[in-house]
Amino acid sequence: ENFWNNMNKHLKKLGLYSFESARKSFNTTATYLQIHPSITKTLVGHTDNSGTTEENYTLGLSYAKQLRWFLSSKGSIDKKRVRVLSKGESQPLKSNRTKKGSLANKRIVLQFK
Repeated sequence: ENFWNNMNKHLKKLGLYSFESARKSFNTTATYLQIHPSITKTLVGHTDNSGTTEENYTLGLSYAKQLRWFLSSKGSIDKKRVRVLSKGESQPLKSNRTKKGSLANKRIVLQFK
């Protein structure tokens, strides 16, 4: 529940996705991972630069762990088969000087190998 509340808040502020479209996207991802269990999956959490480097690393890791929990709660995805990492504030997509840029940097990237 907390995951969805946080995700919804950030998505609404960015104006990129609606809450329901994000949920559908995550459900689609969960289904894909169930169909292709041999694919290596890594979730990488990213943050803006507010707070200390250590706090942002921890927050990015928390983002990734929350999405891993969601994906594993959808069925046959063993959370041990999804790695989680954090890049914290080290790889921004946009400038952190604006609120929109800062929000865009708070993200989770799903990598397939």
